[in-house]
Amino acid sequence: GTWPEDNMYKDTVLIPRIYERIASMESVIFFANYFAPVSQVEIFRSQGFSVANLRLGRDEMLRRNIHRMQHEGYEDATPWIDGQITNHNELRRLGLVDIEVDATLPTAEIAHTLMQFAAKSQT
Repeated sequence: GTWPEDNMYKDTVLIPRIYERIASMESVIFFANYFAPVSQVEIFRSQGFSVANLRLGRDEMLRRNIHRMQHEGYEDATPWIDGQITNHNELRRLGLVDIEVDATLPTAEIAHTLMQFAAKSQT
């Protein structure tokens, strides 16, 4: 199948169903680029999930977006970047972020940092 283009349907029907299903799983690492609405985070937190934010500045998001469009066949994500940044800021403001990681670090270093955080969280 294909991911529907109707944002209202995605945000009010599909995403909540997907999040509820994922939140009921054990031993899961779930990556999402935004939570709409932010209250969806509460589903995960009530199930014992921690929230890690991979922090990336707007300029770097735009640079990566251009690269993906030119070299990887992605569609332009520019219309959503500011919304993602606003969403991440709101998560932080509400105290819903347990750890922030610099997303410009090498992937292996990000993974190592997240694994160390997960290990500490389980003790």
